[in-house]
Amino acid sequence: MNAQIQAAIDDLKSKVQAETTVIASAKTLMDGLVAQIAALKDQLANGGDPATVVAGLTDLGTLVQANRDALAGAVQADSQQG
Repeated sequence: MNAQIQAAIDDLKSKVQAETTVIASAKTLMDGLVAQIAALKDQLANGGDPATVVAGLTDLGTLVQANRDALAGAVQADSQQG
């Protein structure tokens, strides 16, 4: 195999790994959000203070926005490598 083909294969492997990392990060993010929503739901269902739940939802909304921005940045950076 010539060096040019090997370099192209190595570059493709690197890009696939970067994409895999972004996808895994997105899955972790979504799993975390689902868990946080479930915890807030349980808290409210078990007689938790509504004001505390609202504060938790507000914090979760802020986290969602920050994570969305971070994920968008990662996806954009990954696509620019291609």
